[in-house]
Amino acid sequence: MKLKLLSLSIFIGFSTIAQTKLTIRPGAEGTDALIFSRADQVNVNSGSSTGIQAVAWTWNADKLGSGILRSLIKFDLSKVPVNAVVVEATLTLYGSNYNIDGNPGHSKISGSNSATLVTITQPWQENTVTWNNQPATGASGVILAESNNGTQNYALNVIKDVKNMLLNPASNNGWMLKLDTEVPYRGLFFGSSDATDPALHPMLEITYTIPCDGTQEFQPGSEGIDALIFSRDDSKATNQGNSPYMHAATWSWDADNLGDGTYRSLLKYDLSSIPPNSVIESANLSLFADNYAINANPGHTSLTHSNASKLYTINQEWNEGKVTWNNQPTFETHNSTVTLPQSTTSNQNYILDVKNSVQEMVANPLTNYGWLLKQDIETTYSAMFFGSSDNTNSDLRPKLVVKYACPVVTSLYETISVSENLSIFPNPNETGVLTFSEISTGKISDVKGNIVLNFSNTDVANISNLSKGIYIVQTSSGKNKKLVIK
Repeated sequence: MKLKLLSLSIFIGFSTIAQTKLTIRPGAEGTDALIFSRADQVNVNSGSSTGIQAVAWTWNADKLGSGILRSLIKFDLSKVPVNAVVVEATLTLYGSNYNIDGNPGHSKISGSNSATLVTITQPWQENTVTWNNQPATGASGVILAESNNGTQNYALNVIKDVKNMLLNPASNNGWMLKLDTEVPYRGLFFGSSDATDPALHPMLEITYTIPCDGTQEFQPGSEGIDALIFSRDDSKATNQGNSPYMHAATWSWDADNLGDGTYRSLLKYDLSSIPPNSVIESANLSLFADNYAINANPGHTSLTHSNASKLYTINQEWNEGKVTWNNQPTFETHNSTVTLPQSTTSNQNYILDVKNSVQEMVANPLTNYGWLLKQDIETTYSAMFFGSSDNTNSDLRPKLVVKYACPVVTSLYETISVSENLSIFPNPNETGVLTFSEISTGKISDVKGNIVLNFSNTDVANISNLSKGIYIVQTSSGKNKKLVIK
């Protein structure tokens, strides 16, 4: 069954897991059918019936005898992700006020019209199913209590059935609706997907979560983004985006009459596969030593001074195929720097904690420019040598491992009522001081809903102790603003 109407609604707030509601409500392309036990109808297909009915009645005045009506219905669940965790599933049937022998709507003339929705255990076809070839069903199901008015709608909890259908898609044969006591004169009458009034079409709503806590490992090959830049006069304007190495080094080539030169390296990862606004629990960047030899000095070296280096967050766009020493991007000198202490061996690998900068890169993907690696002292002769993503030895390529928790917001502006007449500045904030446009009392919460700071009757808040990230400023008068600390 193809879906004519499919809506996705995201419900996100200060919780640990975001929920998605999938509404499946097809029109005439839906899969449902009526089957009828009356002698003249047992082999008649009613796949285009406008009703879903569970009925027992007689047509003696027409000399047609008695008959039982049952209904079959099935939904295409292919839009539910395979790793979804279903938390709610509701099937709603809408009373149609169908008139049978002058008795409109649900009927319990002879007794209770309670019914049961049971799962179907065999395949069936909407355009061929009849009373005589109806499929087998399960023994128990979801109860529809007797109606309390003629047009009562029913919202049925079908989570158990939906979970089983998703777990074993081949077993999704839908449901059959039938009266508990199939004797005249009683019935339930609902609209089918073929009803002329769309408001009567059956609706299946599935609310689910995606297990988004996880770990991702990034270790690309030649498609990775990294580059070497070199200050030596003959190389300042040369692009080395395909270099198999990442250096942080300063050396001299006086014997070749080329003078001194400093190497720096740039590195960037595509983090778009991490759900937006995930909470980064850990992020470790591994740099693997390459036994590169410079003037017969293989591997890391501190010939004249420490080769300690730092990894800086880049704050400008750069292009792997164009970057050179002369056009290198600027970088942060005080935020999110990570130290590589002096090497103790010539082939030492480094595992660097880059959690803070990765959190910012994930939260603000448009400003993910990666990192720059450089020595603390850029004078001859000292060096660190690592493999790049273009290294022929895949084990030497830089590796980033990120562990993250579920995103708690898709857009903060979607989860709270944002006040237009409250301003906070500067925002984004790097100063450690937040100024309000009016005297305010309230709190600042992180994206998990934890209160990290309270403020009272003030227009200035000291936020210097807060880590980089996204926060919510909420005042006691109900005004809210998103705050980004860089």
